[in-house]
Amino acid sequence: MSLGFWRIASDDPGRIAIVDAAGVEHTYGELLATSRALAAGFRERGASRGDVVACVLGNDPRFLATLLAAFESGLYFTPVNVHLASDSAEAAHVATHF
Repeated sequence: MSLGFWRIASDDPGRIAIVDAAGVEHTYGELLATSRALAAGFRERGASRGDVVACVLGNDPRFLATLLAAFESGLYFTPVNVHLASDSAEAAHVATHF
């Protein structure tokens, strides 16, 4: 029996999954649709199982959708701190290694 996000999204897509900082409710079905669209975008850009996707998003529903898309696509997910200075050595490392 499959549990977790994908099961809930399939069985009860209208169920509230998260409430964002502005108080907007997002359903499991909405997150599933967004994550599937992102997963398709990853594939269209040539990403395949075992590749890495780096994500620079704050506390936002898009972060969760990107994480789910990466998981469903078999990609490694690397969150990058949104406060990372774009001209820092750390940012350069992320840009050249991911």
